[in-house]
Amino acid sequence: MPASDSKDLRNRKTTAHSPFGGHHLGTVTRPGTRHARFEEGGQGALGHDACRPPLATHETTPVLRAAAGRALAPTGAVPVCSGIGVAPDCASGVLCTTPAECASAVSMGTPYVYARPVTHASDMPAAANAAALLTAGGGTTSHAAVLARTWEKPSVVGAGFTLGNGRLNLPDGDVLPSGEWVTVCATTGTVWRGRLDRHEDERALDLVRKLSEAAETLTALPGPAVYPNADTLAETERCTALGATGVGVARSEHMFFGADELPQLRIAL
Repeated sequence: MPASDSKDLRNRKTTAHSPFGGHHLGTVTRPGTRHARFEEGGQGALGHDACRPPLATHETTPVLRAAAGRALAPTGAVPVCSGIGVAPDCASGVLCTTPAECASAVSMGTPYVYARPVTHASDMPAAANAAALLTAGGGTTSHAAVLARTWEKPSVVGAGFTLGNGRLNLPDGDVLPSGEWVTVCATTGTVWRGRLDRHEDERALDLVRKLSEAAETLTALPGPAVYPNADTLAETERCTALGATGVGVARSEHMFFGADELPQLRIAL
């Protein structure tokens, strides 16, 4: 499914999109080509193989995570539970454990955090409108984690709670009832009671800005083609705008979860 404006593969670049601030990190992996060099507090410079190797994933991930928003917890406060943070950032909302509770929150214009043992395709309408996702199980490749990255939605998976009687039974024996305000911090993988302020590290943000500026200079350099997953027209257009060559995988069932499409699908079935 090639993008309409795809170019010769030799003129493509590899990009990684950050879920905060719209930053892009570019790397060129073909041997013998130029790449970017960054020095904190200095300017990025283009060089040949004498420069340091391109930034690898294990190098860029800590930078991006450090620049992400995080919950500013009161001194001495402890999270109610913790797990694996996905799509680093933080968000607050009332705790909802069923689609009906989510619909009620939407009708009142209240942001909500959707908590489930794990998510399935049937959870997608409720999950799509949530400020954040929270699951008891799962890991970095779980259904909820994939949704969180796709929607750039701060989420914590594998938090270890059990769900029953409209409340979260926490690992320490405490409970968290539906309707209570919580803050999910995917940057640190923690969940907190109440509505916490959001904090950003300006020093890390400045470094990400430098990386983004350097990535722009790599646009014309050779590199591998990128074919991401995209399930809807909007996602396909976004991938194209970010420099993707085309779409590698498109799960057609995800095209029918919209407010207009889902009722028609149910009638057809």
